[in-house]
Amino acid sequence: MKKNIFVAGLDEFNLEILKRIKDGASMEFHPLLHYSEIRDSDEYPVKELIKKCEKRLERFNNTIDGVIGYFDFPSTDIVPIICKKYNLPSTSIESVMTIENKLWARKEQQKVIKEHIPRFVGFNPDDIQSPKQVNLLFPFWIKPIRSFKSYLAFKITDKKAFLKGMEALKRDVWKITKPFRTLMDHADIPEDFQPFLDCSCIAESMEIGNQCTVEGYVYDDEVICYGIVDSISEQDRSSLIAYEYPSRLPDSVQEKMFDLSRRIMTHLRYNNATFNIEYFYNPEEGRISLLEINPRCSQSHAHLFEKVDGTSNLAVMVDLAMGKKPEFKKGGGPFNVAAKYMVRSYEDGIITRVPDRMDIRELQHRFPGTEIKLHVDSGTRLSGLYNQDSYTYELMDIYLGGNDCRDLTDKYEACLNMLGFSMDLRFRLPEVR
Repeated sequence: MKKNIFVAGLDEFNLEILKRIKDGASMEFHPLLHYSEIRDSDEYPVKELIKKCEKRLERFNNTIDGVIGYFDFPSTDIVPIICKKYNLPSTSIESVMTIENKLWARKEQQKVIKEHIPRFVGFNPDDIQSPKQVNLLFPFWIKPIRSFKSYLAFKITDKKAFLKGMEALKRDVWKITKPFRTLMDHADIPEDFQPFLDCSCIAESMEIGNQCTVEGYVYDDEVICYGIVDSISEQDRSSLIAYEYPSRLPDSVQEKMFDLSRRIMTHLRYNNATFNIEYFYNPEEGRISLLEINPRCSQSHAHLFEKVDGTSNLAVMVDLAMGKKPEFKKGGGPFNVAAKYMVRSYEDGIITRVPDRMDIRELQHRFPGTEIKLHVDSGTRLSGLYNQDSYTYELMDIYLGGNDCRDLTDKYEACLNMLGFSMDLRFRLPEVR
């Protein structure tokens, strides 16, 4: 009999990866929520989404063997709520909400790894008129206490940038913080955080260095870290342009990150679920700083692990959702290295041409194992896209495997030459989004 796994945010691209995991053929993956229900809008009717999840499960006439979610808000916030109601394996709602609320997370991190986090302060945009009120030196970041893909996150380099960012937060922050506050009502909030519940934003001092992500899981209170993915930013820009695996950081640095990850996840009482933790490593100072924790595995890394290790991190998530101890072996894939490249536009415009199926097939024939994920169609107005970061628009993702980093770079350059976009740039990015 097939196992039935429900996915909060099921999409065709990741469904194909799920089907390839060990025992994937003996599983059926069902939409707890469709991808369009969590991404085709900048509004999040979370109460309605939870009711929709419950109706789908109640109408299902077979066993419910697990619930997973590999996308960010509101997917990962809803999963533990549903799992608790239906008595399915998952970490606690409280451990997830502690992580997802950036201010609450920082306060908990401060208790155990204080020397590895930036200075921070919670605030409400309506109460702030001057950068002096946040008491941080330029440059620093301002962002909602709950966000994803750097939505409404602004790098503050001077007073002008501060006022622009604050204007955007005042206008739009409620779109994500209001539904998130509704989801937080499902958790028991400790007394020491009660005074900060009304803070909708956080300011953090700037950390610099090489950015990376630790992937791991907790099973039966044991924290396991199984890989580090390097995050690559374009020079002088904050938006990420690539993920590369395995990491090129020194082994001693990677082991220190694993140790920090074990300490904080144990402190948070996170259990029986996947996680990923983003870090900065400053080689000049030897400093490791924690950027943020995500209570899920990263679907952006799934192809990378599959290409190098022979199985994706989604397999770990499925095992845990069924109450099983994951088995993750290193180095069983067809490539030595792998990368995800994010092709972005830094200007607004209307897309007039995208790569067609023939272009993609020709590319995949030339470079076996390559996967392409388009985010736009011909006629798309970039400023009309939902869930973008504050500075760019995503056009396409390219997943590649190679013999070494030079091989990856050569393949990527060839891909860009073969997969062209055309865009009408008469439409310019408004000053504040």
